[in-house]
Amino acid sequence: MDSESNSDMASPALKPETLDRIDKLLVQHEWKGVQRGLFSIQDLKTVRALLQELAGWLEQNKPDFMAPPFDPAKRYDEKTVLCIAYVDHIKCANGKKPAAALQAFFNSHLADKYSHLHILPHFPSPVIHEDVDGPAARADGGFEAMSYKMDEAYGTPEDLQAVQGGLMFDFVLNHLSVHGEWFQKFLNDEPGYEDFFVTLPEEKLKELDLTPVFRPREHYPVVTFENDKGERKHVWCTFSETQADLNVKNPRVFCALLEALVKDFIGQGASWVRLDAIGYLVKMLGLNEKEALTNCFGLKETHNVLKALNAYLADIAPQVTLVPEVNATTDVLETYYGEHNDEGHLVYDFPSAPVSVYAIYRQDARAVLQWAEHRAQNPDWIGLSFTNSHDGIGVLPMADVPDTEEGQSALDFLLHQIERRGGGINYKSKIVDGQTIRVPYEACITWLQAILSPPESAALRGDRMEDRQFTAALDRFMASQSFIYSAPHCVPADYMGVTCAQLNDEALYEMAGHRRNKNRGVVNAQEFDRALNDPQSQYDHLRRAIYQRKKAMIDARRVHRAFSPYAACMVDIVTGQGSGVSADPAKAARPVFSVLREDPDGQYDIVCMTNCSESQQTVMIKSDYYAMMAGRKVVDILDDHKPYLMDKHGPSFTLEPYQVMWVRIEN
Repeated sequence: MDSESNSDMASPALKPETLDRIDKLLVQHEWKGVQRGLFSIQDLKTVRALLQELAGWLEQNKPDFMAPPFDPAKRYDEKTVLCIAYVDHIKCANGKKPAAALQAFFNSHLADKYSHLHILPHFPSPVIHEDVDGPAARADGGFEAMSYKMDEAYGTPEDLQAVQGGLMFDFVLNHLSVHGEWFQKFLNDEPGYEDFFVTLPEEKLKELDLTPVFRPREHYPVVTFENDKGERKHVWCTFSETQADLNVKNPRVFCALLEALVKDFIGQGASWVRLDAIGYLVKMLGLNEKEALTNCFGLKETHNVLKALNAYLADIAPQVTLVPEVNATTDVLETYYGEHNDEGHLVYDFPSAPVSVYAIYRQDARAVLQWAEHRAQNPDWIGLSFTNSHDGIGVLPMADVPDTEEGQSALDFLLHQIERRGGGINYKSKIVDGQTIRVPYEACITWLQAILSPPESAALRGDRMEDRQFTAALDRFMASQSFIYSAPHCVPADYMGVTCAQLNDEALYEMAGHRRNKNRGVVNAQEFDRALNDPQSQYDHLRRAIYQRKKAMIDARRVHRAFSPYAACMVDIVTGQGSGVSADPAKAARPVFSVLREDPDGQYDIVCMTNCSESQQTVMIKSDYYAMMAGRKVVDILDDHKPYLMDKHGPSFTLEPYQVMWVRIEN
């Protein structure tokens, strides 16, 4: 394919200088005696031609979301809130296919809360459990995709396009299923599919050094497959023995991924795209001549691919938001914004989940304040913050949290509390001094299950909760949710299991195995409707109360520009908190989380406060912020605009156990 033969498809939006930049980002070169980069100059001609062709195709096939004028500087606002769901997350009794059921559920129950629906992979994937409903029926919950076309068993693209909100699709670009067409053609040496997946020469296997390799799973990552002719291929499989890593260094693979992105994602209405596990995209194992030996995680080549995608879409589809997903510590996550904000538009904020629940367990806001303060210092880096995901709670970011006063690591404390509540822990492998060790990677548990104490959970399931237990559980749940809704420079997102207050599905776990399935139970639409409209059990009443309180929180955000992700913020602005258990003031617990958010028009400020403890707390706004506030109007926007009086020292606020208070202070 050459650019001349496709000149009629070229898009005027695609600038020549953008193509030149992409060439420079992806070209092969030698550096310190090793080969780096992805493509030869000849290969880049093929890539360039396809980029032009796809730009022309999109110009002729623009989805509806590309029609209105768009300002990239206003990509998000106070109304931007995401719901994350599997396409088959909703079980209904009316015979609708999964996509239509999800669309109907979202439109009727959630469209007035959430601006976007993030749909996890809705592509063909192997069915591994015929007797279960929802994502647990599919290999890796659908993340073992066999192609990038919507699975007809789920419905049609039109079902999803009828969602009353923006769409976000999940691009699993690191790997595909070994049962898919691409892999089978590769395995059997069909022309055009040679080197489509990362392979290791048999004679080089003994030289393989896994010591530096970052491995997110425990299995041995090299899997041997045999084709129809009895020939063996040794394939790199990062995530499981049946998920083979695509060889993005092959220009045909890169072009196939680009075509899927433009036609099967953007072209089908996805204005946001999650780039699943993108940190593992490029592998360099030091086995080929002049090939570098690397950790195969977050390589410069991977970042350059992300830069190239960003630059390309800035020309042809600036409305598209790229969201790299990397389960890692904060310092690693921040590299995916790029040196000049030229990679991800926003990045999955993995620390938000573990520090939120840790603050509740410890009844101490210091860890979540530390996270929020870091967010406040980086206003250009907008995070997609969440309290749970389809995988549960990623725990790698706990490495950034100091040990407890009792000398226990914060991670060990967190894992112990989660296991007490019925959560399961998944591990990854790491080689240290020649020995393979297990490292905790994620905790598999629903958010409600994680928030309930074991006695509360037992009482709720037995429909024998005392009023005080019910109130404490509800308030504690809302306190745990408030951090991502008030913290600086983030877009909040709720997994469907959080939105619908799901408990662990232990029956599903027993039937389908894999700890992640505790958190992947389907939402029965009929039962949820009953909980909202005619609650019968205590669990119904709790779900309805959570739904109503969460809606009130989101509604308060939506009408105040101070909650824009771009709004200026200050963290930890109250004083007078309890001193905790430590005699050392520097180590004293801080039960109250607080953030001041400024209205961009300067008309008011909003102070968000959350009591993380089971004890009443009385605090005052620090005099540095409100030394001269006498006479100003102060109301609680979460409590029917309850007024507070201001004196020259500012007001004092009494927060009940686990209370969330958002006060608006007129300027």
